Amino acid sequence: MAIPPPLHLNKVLKNRRAEDLQSHIIDKEERRALQQSGLPFATGLTAAFSVKESLYKALFPQLGQFMDFADAGIVHCAPEAEQLVLRLNRDFSANFRAGREFTGGCRHSPHELLSWVVVPL
Repeated sequence: MAIPPPLHLNKVLKNRRAEDLQSHIIDKEERRALQQSGLPFATGLTAAFSVKESLYKALFPQLGQFMDFADAGIVHCAPEAEQLVLRLNRDFSANFRAGREFTGGCRHSPHELLSWVVVPL
């Protein structure tokens, strides 16, 4: 059983905006993982932003706490970001400890990107 995945829809970032925002959304290891997707940088960064927002939306009802972008990291990104694995970087509760992983995914067009994360119960 899993919590129904919240969907998150974003417009794909423009290149300049992506460069300006990257340090707030991903770290160097996540950038390397996103490069494995083969997506242009701005689309990959939009995927990172969107999938982290999907995780936040999925966990907030259970946690009742806000999450920062650094609180979960992307540890794997499949081609085209069709599947991503996120790992919590800090403890939130007994059920949501640092190291717990979640699988998400993305679908995109040239201008929009849809993401989701599945949270098993």
